[in-house]
Formats: sequence, C-alpha cells, structure tokens
Amino acid sequence: GAASQEEGEEFAGLIMSGISSGLIEASQECVDALVPFMCQYLFPLCNTSGDLLLPSQEECLAISTGVCQSPWEIATQVAADQLPVCADLPQVNPVCGFSGSTKTTNSTTQLESQLTVNCSEDFFLDNATNTCKPLCGVFETTAPRYKIEAKVIFSIAAVVGIVMSILFMVASWIERSVMFTFPSVLPLYSNIAIFVNTVVFIVPPLVGVSNTKMLCTSPDLLQAFNENTFYCQVQGVVGTYGALVVSFFTVLHLGLIFWGVFFPFHKQRHMKTGSRSRVYLHITCVATALILPVVPVATTLATGGYAITSSPPFACAPIDRISNLFTFELFISISLAVAGTLLVLTIWKLDKNMFSVAERKLLVIFSYIMLILVLFIASSIAARRKLDKYIAELTAYIFCQSSGVPSSDVCDRSGFEGFTVIVELMTIVEAAFGFYPAVLFIFVLNFRKLANISKKRSIGPSVASSSLQSSNT
Repeated sequence: GAASQEEGEEFAGLIMSGISSGLIEASQECVDALVPFMCQYLFPLCNTSGDLLLPSQEECLAISTGVCQSPWEIATQVAADQLPVCADLPQVNPVCGFSGSTKTTNSTTQLESQLTVNCSEDFFLDNATNTCKPLCGVFETTAPRYKIEAKVIFSIAAVVGIVMSILFMVASWIERSVMFTFPSVLPLYSNIAIFVNTVVFIVPPLVGVSNTKMLCTSPDLLQAFNENTFYCQVQGVVGTYGALVVSFFTVLHLGLIFWGVFFPFHKQRHMKTGSRSRVYLHITCVATALILPVVPVATTLATGGYAITSSPPFACAPIDRISNLFTFELFISISLAVAGTLLVLTIWKLDKNMFSVAERKLLVIFSYIMLILVLFIASSIAARRKLDKYIAELTAYIFCQSSGVPSSDVCDRSGFEGFTVIVELMTIVEAAFGFYPAVLFIFVLNFRKLANISKKRSIGPSVASSSLQSSNT
C-alpha cells in the first residue's frame, strides 16, 4: 500500500536532497520519470468511488530496472520499506489509463510512451500537466437528448422570429398612417429590438461558423467558463439590452393605456395630434427605454462580462452573478411587477364591452410578454440556486476523467446532467422571445380588411363592382 503522508514527505525529501547534492547520481531522464512516479505512489489521488490511483507495474519496472536503476538500488539500501514492490502494483492502471511495455530502456521517447494518458473522445490531453481536460464544444454538459431538442426549438424560433419581424415591419409601413404615430409605434420599437437580437444569435450558424469557434476562448471547457470572446460579449450585451428594451416599452405602453383609462380628459389634452406635449412624451418614452438598459449592461461588462455556462455553447451569461442579480434581474422583476399591476388595474376598470379590437390585441401582446418575463425570472432563480452545485458536480466528473479513460462505472455523469432543466428553461425563454414578433404581427394585422378582400374574391369581380356601385349610389 501507499506510505503515510509524513513518511512519504520524509522519504521524498531524502531522495531529492540526495539527487540535488550529488550523493545519488541520476540522469535528467531518471529525475523526470521518478518524481511524478513517486508522487503518485506516495500521495495517490482517489476517484469518486474511493479507489486509489496507483501507478502500474510497467511504470515501476521501467523505472527501477531502467532509467533509475542505480538510484533505485541506493534508495533500497536507505529505505526499502518505503519503496513500492512492483509486483504488488496493478498490472495496468484502469483508472488512470496508463499503458506501456515491460521492456526496459534508457530512451526518453519510449519512457514517455509508457506514461501516455488515453483520453476520452470528448477530452484532450494537456501536455503541460499530462492530464485530460474537457473539450469546449465537444464535451456535452447536458443530457444527449437536449442537444437535438435545443437545436430544433431554437432554429424554429429563430426562423419564425426573423420572418415575422420582417413581415411586421412591412405591414407597419403599409399601415404607417397609424403605426408610425405615438403610441402605436412602441410595438415597432420592440420588434426592432427582437429582430436585432435574433440576427446576432442566428447569423454565425447561417454563415457556417459554429458557436464553438465563436464562444470558446480555449479548448479547456473550465477555462472557457471564466473567459469571454468578442462575440460572446456582443451576444450578451445585445441579449441583455434587447430584453430590457422590450420590457420597458411594454411597461411604458401599459402606462399610457392606464393613463387614458383612469384620467381620460387629462390624456386627451396632452395627446392631441401634433401637440408639443405629445412629442415630448414620445421622446421621453424612447429615451427611458433606450438609456436605462445601459446601466445593467455596463455593470456586467465592468464585473467580468459574459461567458458560456454550458457545452456545446449555446448562449453567454454574466460571469458575476451578484451584480447581475442587483441590476438586470432587478430591472426585469420591477418591470414585471409594474406591468402586472397596470394590466390588472386597467382590466378591472374597463368593462369587457368597452375594449376595442386594438385594445384586445394589445392585451394579448402584454400578456405574452409578461409570460416571457415570468419564465425568465423563474429560470434565473433556478439557475442561481443550483449553478454552484452544477459546477461542483461537473468539476468532480472532469477530475475523475482527468487521468484518462476510466471504467464505465467509475465516473458518473448523472450528477451534472440532472441540471439540464435549467438550460431547458432558458431555451424556452429564448424561443418565446423568438416567437414574440409573431404575436406583434397580430397587432398590425387588419382582420376586417382581410375579410373584405377575401369576401370580394369569393363573390367575383362583377358582383363586387355592382355592389360597390349600388353602395356609392
């Protein structure tokens, strides 16, 4: 078995002092092989099952009868009870994945091949530490089924978002006499924010650039968790800013409706077409919705910026969760609380029969965006509560795999794969934002005009023209 820590430290110090002082002659090849070997034997690490990670017989024989034969014989005379018995060591270390030949040689190349670590397909060998590290973009931090589900859901939402955003802007231009006036123009501003956000997310895959190249700062996944690329910063800024802009425009639009319901005469006096107060109010709403989101974005950038939290990388999140909690999440929570209060009071004040078609459409839009905000807050709370444990479980699994290919029952993925629900919630939020332009399109769509057009086509042009003449008469 392995020696105790106190004995190991004393023996290791004795051997190294003998080599450094010249009392024990040893080549550089011997030192390079002996030091890590004795460290592994005297101070063995353990895997998650509690098994000691001891060196193999092949390593022991290659060192004791090969490159370090002379120092080994001297050490045997000094402290034989603290040297390993090669026959007592495992033939091949199944946990560390070391393999080699029993042939002894002074060749450094053959010795290094004996100490080569075989990594899993989703890990790479770090030559500096001779350990396996997870490949960013290849190693999967979530259950395998999620990889396909997330791609399908996000792709559909992104395509629908892009198409419906364009259709909404085209329809707004057609109905510009109404849609370009305040406050009807506020949904158009929200649509532009969603459009830019979706484009930033979807452009790299469309042009053939993988998210791995754009979001991974290093092949080492754990290192990439704490670093950020330029695209990751852009994606995080646009995502944060866009979500806040949409939520602020929603609150402001609800506030204007609330104002008209509870103080109709006051609103009519200030909202006359072409009045100076109407222009000032428009400018104030736009400035508020565009300037306030700068605060949480700037705070996040000043406290570390954005980085990935999963692999394959999907989206970037703030590195400093505390500053994000008291800026971005706080702003979203306040927006939700204010919007919810205004919506409930407005519905309570108005009689159902008093709602116009446009107001009913707005209620659908407001209800949808509030649902998105509720889902976002729920996912943020779940992530904040479980992220530390998720990182701990993931790190434990990566450490278990760091020494090479283990047996299938040693390293357990279920510890961190159980947190897939957090990422799934975030995927639902992103997808809901993607479908938001489709909901906005309902606002600008004139159903009555479409019904009249379809009716004219069904009765034929001759009947339609005769009926039009009679109506003119």
